[in-house]
Amino acid sequence: MSKITYTDHLDDMIERLMNEDISKEQLEIEVTRCKSVCQIVNIKIADKKITLQAMKMLSNGDIDKKFIPKEFSELKQIENGGS
Repeated sequence: MSKITYTDHLDDMIERLMNEDISKEQLEIEVTRCKSVCQIVNIKIADKKITLQAMKMLSNGDIDKKFIPKEFSELKQIENGGS
């Protein structure tokens, strides 16, 4: 079973919004759903950007791994060669 990505969901939403046979009521529901999903996706993307910044800082030697919060344990694994 393949993993569904944000892009898959966004593509599906675009497809539903572009459906010419959609009723006004269905369109309003879909627009509301799209707004909610996009807000969540934006939060997830912002979170990934923070992780990426931390990874860059770690690889550049700008921060020491001992200062990385436990919430970013994947950074410590990457820094340690995946162990």
